[in-house]
Amino acid sequence: MNQADDRALMTVIGDELAEVRAMVDDLSLLVSDMMACCPPPFRLEAMARAQAFDPVIQRLEALGLLMAEIGAGTPPETALQGVTLSEMANRLTGRGAGGNAPSGDLILFD
Repeated sequence: MNQADDRALMTVIGDELAEVRAMVDDLSLLVSDMMACCPPPFRLEAMARAQAFDPVIQRLEALGLLMAEIGAGTPPETALQGVTLSEMANRLTGRGAGGNAPSGDLILFD
């Protein structure tokens, strides 16, 4: 593969990620609609668990945009500066590989 092929592949990956993001967004709307049928004792927990869609959608969107930028010819180092999700940006650049808690864990007191 040459550089043009690599960029084209990144563009296609970005398009795929955008499509997956839209599908997950549709699923989250379906789950929200279905929660109306959820028995009241379980509704609060179901709503809290359904919120897990939000970071998934955000991360898919960020990855899709990143791939599109690289596919358009933006150097990866520059494209990574546009990632606004700080935890993801740290993982992608290797800055967060140290003793950080896994994504999604909140440590209030250590």
